[in-house]
Amino acid sequence: MAGTTGFGQAAARKPEWARLQEETLQHYQALLRMDTSDPPGYERPAAEYLEQVLERDGIGVQSFEPEPKPGQRRCPAER
Repeated sequence: MAGTTGFGQAAARKPEWARLQEETLQHYQALLRMDTSDPPGYERPAAEYLEQVLERDGIGVQSFEPEPKPGQRRCPAER
């Protein structure tokens, strides 16, 4: 199998559009149901959901948090 990368196999498969459409709709609905209102900024549940979905499919994720603004304090219990 010298010279085989596996990319040819993936390219040869055709997407299962009906399954992908159903899965996309499920993720869209799950995100819409989450309270991501701002302020105070409840984006974390949506970010964590997307992180889990992407990592489950083998896509690496790196999350970043903004630095607190001067005078802004957060209680660890808010997370």
